[in-house]
Amino acid sequence: MSKPIAPDTVAQQAIEWMVHLHSGEMSDAQRSDFERWRAEHHSHELACRRIEKALGHVPQVAAEPSLRKTLNGTGGRRQFLTNALAIATIVSTGGWFYNRHTPLTGLLADLHTATGERTTTHLADGSVLTLNARSSVDVKFDAHRRHLYLTKGQIYIDAQPARTPLVITTADGEISMHSGAFTVSVRSDGTRVAALSQAAQISARNLSTQLLTGQGVLFNNQGIFPRQIAVNSESAWVNGFIEVNDQPLGTLIEAFRDYRTGIVRVSPEAAKLRVSGVFPLDNTDYALEALAQTMPVVITRTSGYWVSISKS
Repeated sequence: MSKPIAPDTVAQQAIEWMVHLHSGEMSDAQRSDFERWRAEHHSHELACRRIEKALGHVPQVAAEPSLRKTLNGTGGRRQFLTNALAIATIVSTGGWFYNRHTPLTGLLADLHTATGERTTTHLADGSVLTLNARSSVDVKFDAHRRHLYLTKGQIYIDAQPARTPLVITTADGEISMHSGAFTVSVRSDGTRVAALSQAAQISARNLSTQLLTGQGVLFNNQGIFPRQIAVNSESAWVNGFIEVNDQPLGTLIEAFRDYRTGIVRVSPEAAKLRVSGVFPLDNTDYALEALAQTMPVVITRTSGYWVSISKS
């Protein structure tokens, strides 16, 4: 069996090739190298097609000398991808609003959701996969593997029993399970996992630990850390709600941001306030009004796209 190719790496390579292709600076030899790269694996061809479809304005961006300089000055492939997508978005009509509606970083994924969108997919083995808003996943299932790459956001997976383990990979490590329900989310502080009905194996860097039913962990480049969870609350978002119990207000607002196309700013003082309750994700205006009525906060709406929350 051939070695799996990380989808994020392929996407980065594809964008770099295509920016260079349309820059007017590619030699015949380099063009041949590009065509060979594109043809050597089906994932390369797929990545190029997706970029051409989703970001058709990238070639025009690449042709601008000042933007080429910016792209060439980046310090790595991941940063290159980020800058290329960001620049393409900025120069497109309404690009900022488009990114708030549909994250550009998810456009290359097999499955992705827009702001305020949840989707449920039945995988080839019968497992059920639900993506929360602004999430993206690549799916690699065949006779020898069951593999999900979570690149952004949050998922709920109800894995069907099988001899081959189902593996979920993030930038921080891997979660391996044979069956059961789990939630996995990629956040700024790392990857969070909650085992809702079965056990799983967590591997991060050179560490490994078993996650038992009812337990949660956070893992990142610093290690693997236990995280207290409430099993019934962890998957409430699947049904359109978020349940918090004595959590910082900032945590709740972070969840709301995935369901709003505009900007929600919360002051450091307000973010530290503790909050409990069940709030609707599909009607965050109602949820914000409820917070204003029950908590010592002031909510200011500058426009339909800008909400500020401060401590009263």
